[in-house]
Amino acid sequence: MGESLQPGYHLDIEAELELVEKVKTELTASKSSSSDKSLEKTAMKELGLKRTIDAMIVAYNEQAFPCFVGDREDTMDAVPADMVVNATLVAMAVHLNEKGHVIYNVCSALQNPLTGYVLEDACWDYFSIYPRVQNGKPLKNKRPYVFKRFALFRAYLMLVYKLPLEIK
Repeated sequence: MGESLQPGYHLDIEAELELVEKVKTELTASKSSSSDKSLEKTAMKELGLKRTIDAMIVAYNEQAFPCFVGDREDTMDAVPADMVVNATLVAMAVHLNEKGHVIYNVCSALQNPLTGYVLEDACWDYFSIYPRVQNGKPLKNKRPYVFKRFALFRAYLMLVYKLPLEIK
């Protein structure tokens, strides 16, 4: 339990559960005597946004990342987190008393491929129709630069961010 398919990474389920309990405790302490489930639901949703692909979409809308490393032609897997959790719980229940390791793969890439182009275009279209608003005025979105090679990404960061800091 807690092993990741990617070397060097570890999933600490206990830490994740403790984080959820901590957020719930903070909510309980900060809210009035009324038990507002919608407040808890909103807080859990925001916590989830920090940990899923939604965070990337929110960052796109907030213009929080001007550049990105990846390939727009690559297919990505964007299964909603609740579906992954439900599939995991079912798999655990089905194999509860079995010995050995059972591996499940929850993905959608072959049936419903999502490429970088599709994701970026969908974000662009949506946030062009429903732009961010500041002081009553819509803010213009910019498409992020996408670098296929990490070397180009590093060069961009050096030129745009590090070099101006060293000149000052």
